[in-house]
Amino acid sequence: MATGLFRDYLSPDDVVTVNASGTGLTISKGDWVAYSGAYAIAANTGVASYKASGIGVALANNPTYDELGVIRVNTALPVATRGLFRVSGVYSSPQDGTDITLGIPVCPASTSSGIVGQTGATGVGPCWLTAALVRISSNPTGALASGIGKLVAFYKAGDVSANEFDIQILPQRPDYF
Repeated sequence: MATGLFRDYLSPDDVVTVNASGTGLTISKGDWVAYSGAYAIAANTGVASYKASGIGVALANNPTYDELGVIRVNTALPVATRGLFRVSGVYSSPQDGTDITLGIPVCPASTSSGIVGQTGATGVGPCWLTAALVRISSNPTGALASGIGKLVAFYKAGDVSANEFDIQILPQRPDYF
C-alpha cells in the first residue's frame, strides 16, 4: 500500500519545504526524506544519514510530470516533519504475528518503487519496519536503533509481508531521534 496521512493531526507548523535533487533521484509521496548536501533525497535504513539528516515524510513527488509528459523538478517539495501516517509495515515477530508491541520504534526500510511519472507504475510504496533489530550504521558504537517514529496501531497481523502500521513520526532530539 502507499503511505497515507492523517491530515486532521497535522498542523501547518509540521510541514517544511525543501529543494529536491533534480530528476535523477526519485522521491515518491510517502518516502522518508533526508538531506544530502544541498538537496533532499529519499532515504531508508540502507542510507547512513537517514536519521542524522532526516527531515520527514514527503507529501508530494519529485520529479513531477505535466499534462504533456514533460518532466519537472519539484523545487518546493513539502515534507511533514511529524504526524500520524498509515504505512506498509514489516516486523520480526517471534511467534504468531499478533504480538507486536505498540510503541515499538519504527524506521524506513525502503523507498517507493516507481509509483510516479513514466517509470512503469508498480504501486509499491515505501515500507517501514520495527527497529528493534536494526542498527544505526552511522553510530560508531553500533547501538541499537531507536527508530524515527513509534508504532501506534497495526492491522492484518499474522501476515508478516503485508501489514499496515499506523506510525507517529517523532520530533528530533540531540541524539538523532
